[in-house]
Amino acid sequence: MSQNEMFRLLMSLLVGGLFSWVIYSSAYNQEPADSSIRRTRFDPFIDPMHLTDVLAGVIGLWLILGWADGRLILSVCLGIAIETCVYYGVLLPLLPLLRKVFRPSTVAALWLLPNVLYFTLYSYMRPSEPKSVLSVPIGAPIWLLAVWGAGSLFVLGRAIARHLAYRHELLRDAISVTDSEILEIWDREKANIGWNKVEMTPLYSPAAVTPLSIGVWRKTTRILLPRQEYTPEELRLIFRHELIHTCHRDGSTKLFLTLCQAVFWFNPLMWIAMRKCADDLELSCDELALADADANTRETYARLILRTAGDERGFTSCLSVRAKALRYRLQGIVAPRARLVGGLLAGLLIAALLLTNGMVAVAYAPATGEDVIFSDQSADYTPTSIALRNKGAFVFSPLTCTDSPAFHRYLADLTLCHITGIYDPRGDYLIVTMNGESLSVSLYEHLVVVEDWDGHQLQKSRLYYSPEPLDLDYLMTLMEEKT
Repeated sequence: MSQNEMFRLLMSLLVGGLFSWVIYSSAYNQEPADSSIRRTRFDPFIDPMHLTDVLAGVIGLWLILGWADGRLILSVCLGIAIETCVYYGVLLPLLPLLRKVFRPSTVAALWLLPNVLYFTLYSYMRPSEPKSVLSVPIGAPIWLLAVWGAGSLFVLGRAIARHLAYRHELLRDAISVTDSEILEIWDREKANIGWNKVEMTPLYSPAAVTPLSIGVWRKTTRILLPRQEYTPEELRLIFRHELIHTCHRDGSTKLFLTLCQAVFWFNPLMWIAMRKCADDLELSCDELALADADANTRETYARLILRTAGDERGFTSCLSVRAKALRYRLQGIVAPRARLVGGLLAGLLIAALLLTNGMVAVAYAPATGEDVIFSDQSADYTPTSIALRNKGAFVFSPLTCTDSPAFHRYLADLTLCHITGIYDPRGDYLIVTMNGESLSVSLYEHLVVVEDWDGHQLQKSRLYYSPEPLDLDYLMTLMEEKT
């Protein structure tokens, strides 16, 4: 195992260990006295939008500064998206077993684990090269990319439009709850959750058919009640349920799943995953809302769910239940059973996601080395300088090319492909500068890095994959050490 692989392993285990500790500390700290600790207990284990925020920041920085090749940014996003899609594909068939063995809050957190993949953007978490490469013999046709992009925009735009339209419908004629008894129950439940400082009051909405919360961010989330009569005990359970959803940022979680769904709109697994995730968010909320509840309270909660109609348009969380999820929820409410916390499982999955990121890549749009390397160079190409770096060494051995035409011909005949993902190549390699010092080419076993320079300023870096390993031994026969 190389030093790079060992370091990635240690960092992955560290992140996984920290996440396991967060889950276990939350599970065994059920009745904290301090309100700030109590609120932390209801916070999400992972920020639902962390990965999306980081990628949006990277893309925005690229658009503003133009410091990177846009194809690199696209390949990074595509690599992360592919791993997320594969992860959900593995999680779905295991879901029935996971629900039986582990706590609902842990299972719900498993849907958010791909959010830790933003760690792989850091250089110390990048693999040196992919372990397996799927080659696509031709570049993606423009029309195919257009269809994919149009489908993604349609799915995402439709979801956002439906959310905004439903939010407008709910809030258009909504009025604040003014009943002192109801507000007293509301304030008590906010205190129990640890949200005394939150400036939010419940609303009555004639368009609501079920108690619900709607919103992506906490400050814009609204909790609404239909015009129905509820007992004080039912109101207490309703408010607790919706406040927990708001603390957990479940609206943001559904937005994150919608983004994943939009990227892979043609994959039915992504549509199923969003539905299953919504079910697990409800199961997790039931678990927290009924912690230490007696049998009568659980019976009241179950009756409340059974007589509540459902309407889950937009990024909402509501007390109602889908028919297909009814069995799971009622089992957890009426007849709860001890389940494993599952912190170790979640930690190991996070470590596995970080370690496997970039291990499988897609190579596409093959071209010749002549087009990739020498497209802007003169026909009488001659290397300006060549150096060899031995594996593990920190010094370069300067070389002189003894047969420039043969060297040029070998590089020009290479087949080089674009590749998804971001890597930090290591090992033996040759670095060649040409056209003065405006272009440098680093040659590894399968990877070729082409860099454009303006003086000492790097303008653009491009990474290519060679299906056939580069014959560095042959290239060395065309060199001699510089005296």
